[in-house]
Amino acid sequence: MARPARGLAFWTAVGGTSLVALTMLNLAADRLPVPGLGDFRDFVVRRNG
Repeated sequence: MARPARGLAFWTAVGGTSLVALTMLNLAADRLPVPGLGDFRDFVVRRNG
């Protein structure tokens, strides 16, 4: 049986990874000269325009 702290740690890690990934995507799209990365970021965060 899993301990409650393990479940909390798991979901905290999942949420933290989600936030860090979006932040890193935003930084990469702003600073790296990769074609299409800015468009991909706009699609992911639903920026229209």
